[in-house]
Amino acid sequence: EKILNNANPRMVEDFRIQYGKNETFTNFVQWILDMSQVNCRTNFECGLDTHWIPYHFNCGFCDTSYTVVGRLENFEEDFRFIQQISGIKLEKTEETIKTKVNQNKGESKESLAK
Repeated sequence: EKILNNANPRMVEDFRIQYGKNETFTNFVQWILDMSQVNCRTNFECGLDTHWIPYHFNCGFCDTSYTVVGRLENFEEDFRFIQQISGIKLEKTEETIKTKVNQNKGESKESLAK
């Protein structure tokens, strides 16, 4: 019920129409998922309250056509591959970036770019 106290009143009304007084967290999550299927056509067109839109509608992961998805576990290999397919020799070498990553574990990517 605490969740509903902070939600958009119109949204709460719609939820209660469907679930009555059975205001469980499970029912609320199910209702959000059901409503997102009805009201959200794309990541940019979703008729739900912005605070309750399922995360995958905000991230845009599926809207981008990726050429490469790199993994930290294969960083060196992925780094070389990206240089190869892009035809660009990046200024920072693998060794420089690897050293920075190891030195700055847990720091932001901005600090790694320095």
